[in-house]
Amino acid sequence: MKKKGPPTPPKTYRRLDKPTPIPQVNKFYDSGISEDVDRSSERCIDRSKSVRELREEFTKINFIPMRISSPKLSVSPQQSVSSTKSVSPKLSVWPISSIPPKPPILPKPTNTKKQSEYCYNDCYDDSNTYDAVSFSDSEEGFYDSVSNDESDHPRNAVEELLQNERKYVERLQYYINKLVPLMYQHNISNGLRFQKNNVFTNIESIQAMHHNTFLPALESCGNDAENIALTFMQLIENGTFYCYVLYALNKHKSEKICDANKDFFKHAYSDLTQFLLEPVQRLPRYRLLLKEMGKEASRNGTNIAALDKAERLLSRLIELADAAVNLSDILPFLEVQNQPGRSLELNYHKDLPLTLILRPELFKNAAQRDPINLLNQGKLEDYLELKIYDYNERRRYQSKIFLFENLLLYTEIIKAKLEYRGHYLDSEVNCTIEETLKLEVCSKCCTQKIEVHFDTFSKLKFLEDHIEKMRRRFRRSQAEELINEKQRHSQETLDSKGNTRQKVAEVQDTEWYIRELQRSLVLNQQQFCDVLQVNYEYYLGGDVPESFRGIYDLHRERILPDLTSSIALDNMCDLFVSYLAENVLAPVYNDYLREFKMATENIKPDYNRMAPGVTYRVEDFTCLCIKQLKVYCDFFNDVCARMAEDSAANNRVDLDLFRKVASTQKELDQFVHNTEQNFELFNMGRQAVDCGLVRYSEAVQLQVDNKTTEECRLFINELAAVCVSVQRNNRNEEHYRQIIFIDKFRGRSGPMGMRNSKKTESRLNFVIDNFKYKIIFSNQQVTERFRQQYITNFVLVK
Repeated sequence: MKKKGPPTPPKTYRRLDKPTPIPQVNKFYDSGISEDVDRSSERCIDRSKSVRELREEFTKINFIPMRISSPKLSVSPQQSVSSTKSVSPKLSVWPISSIPPKPPILPKPTNTKKQSEYCYNDCYDDSNTYDAVSFSDSEEGFYDSVSNDESDHPRNAVEELLQNERKYVERLQYYINKLVPLMYQHNISNGLRFQKNNVFTNIESIQAMHHNTFLPALESCGNDAENIALTFMQLIENGTFYCYVLYALNKHKSEKICDANKDFFKHAYSDLTQFLLEPVQRLPRYRLLLKEMGKEASRNGTNIAALDKAERLLSRLIELADAAVNLSDILPFLEVQNQPGRSLELNYHKDLPLTLILRPELFKNAAQRDPINLLNQGKLEDYLELKIYDYNERRRYQSKIFLFENLLLYTEIIKAKLEYRGHYLDSEVNCTIEETLKLEVCSKCCTQKIEVHFDTFSKLKFLEDHIEKMRRRFRRSQAEELINEKQRHSQETLDSKGNTRQKVAEVQDTEWYIRELQRSLVLNQQQFCDVLQVNYEYYLGGDVPESFRGIYDLHRERILPDLTSSIALDNMCDLFVSYLAENVLAPVYNDYLREFKMATENIKPDYNRMAPGVTYRVEDFTCLCIKQLKVYCDFFNDVCARMAEDSAANNRVDLDLFRKVASTQKELDQFVHNTEQNFELFNMGRQAVDCGLVRYSEAVQLQVDNKTTEECRLFINELAAVCVSVQRNNRNEEHYRQIIFIDKFRGRSGPMGMRNSKKTESRLNFVIDNFKYKIIFSNQQVTERFRQQYITNFVLVK
């Protein structure tokens, strides 16, 4: 007999509402670098409802999945007898018609944990402020929503760069309009009065640069990643992005002022900190996007040389900005901290113009105690971390040396902090080579002297060249000041025909300036001949090779007398044009290039018996005559620049003479460039000399594997094609490292080592000893030009 139980509820066949379809989320491009924040989750909440209504709504939403039958539903013991198909969940106490529809699943935010960790680990360094990029949900500032339209999402790194750049410009303008007016309120505190530039630095000029220059340049590039990379390179090299270094110099001062006045900014403090952080994070974001564009270009098989170069330049700019942040924290001396009323660290004038005043009050030399405005010392060009021996301190310490255009400033590194130790102005700095990796820097009066120890020769050469540039700029500025003084004096004595007299005075000043340049060139030529003779006697003794003797006779017996007798500028142009046209320079220098390496292979300098004027390395001894050619180029460059300034100022200029000077400068520059290229190549060894003189060259990329490339230069010499790996220094100058391969020309009797690539038209393959070298050119036109040059020179060899 069946046991009675509760009656089985009748089956109801009720028409269920069709559930809301789940939208399909498109897999948009996302590099993990984007600043966009998905705020659509915030829009699904109606903030006008009460807390109780919101709680009930979320309770219903949480119970909706249980409305659908599932094998994991729990069943009571009384219901276990019946089939699970007839079991109705307890949620059925609500009428089915009153159950709200299931909400759509929202798109996944772009800033996922994996992406953030990738960017964090890739760029974060707690010792470098400008190397770190942090991501937060509030970075978009005043942007309240993000469109879900597919057209608004970037599909590659180029589109992401353009979108972020537009938002960055708008965001800066919004914050400038919102926060900068706070500095002009009538109730501003005394600690913020006249501190507008110290708080915001040059952020307005940064916004103007991006709005007027950088963003239009990016938009004109379209989707071409290579043109974008060239835009970065151009703006970095011409100093447009130097505004970020100026911002970094003032970063810590701005933070201290803002932290000390939190009460005044209490209603906008979070926006202020975010606003001041925007320029700090901008440069690392550009670097990440350039890396992403490089990855996409490598996957597409396109050339990434420009992207790699732009990334290197940007990385160097970020390092310089980090150094500027360190510079803003230097202390004059520890004793200053204990003296009341003394200004600590970098001092600022309470005035509208931004200044960066260093006050070395306790410096031992009284002449070095005058305040220095670092912003008047030219641009911060570089920095070095080296060990120095300080003769004033009588000890050796680890130092960071900051190199401005007109100032050399050195500090001591003490527990990750910097302390000021001394400086040299361009009017007093001097340097001498002590040993192979030791440079002595001193003032002209020798009251201040340090000894810098280097770990590599390239750093020593870089510092020596920088000091020489400082001295050259100072001499040129002195000459310009003298000319300006004469102009001011002539202006004071103007009569009724003052304008005419002023023009005549300016022309006379230009003529005087050119005569001074000519006089300096003659003195330099005389000094060069003396130095060359001393070095010949030291290195070669009485056995001077014929090619070396030809160089000496050319400069001593011909060029020096010609420069001494050629007074007029027109005669100077004719002189050097005749040198190039009549093959006066070329044969002598070509013979020298072919023989100098073998003639000096066994020579080693003896540092114990060096005389004044003797070079300390054989490479510098052989390069003396090459450097003298640069002196001639500098002369014509300075004259041409002076005449161009007069022409721009509507002063009377002899246009025929101007064209003649410019033509001479161009021809001489080309000859010097070819000579330098041959010298650098032949200096690598005898195997390069055996290939003959260089006739043509191109900057190329050597594809090591399918992903990585190496920067190289491919030469076409008289007897072979030579590929050399190159390395660029901080000034973007090429230095040859090693020879990759040499393809000997065999003429019509032998097969060529070069093959056309079947995969891409901008690549050529060289098969040397059964090994294939893949050479990538910048574009198809350059590839075709090189191929024609190669075939012509290959066939002409007998």
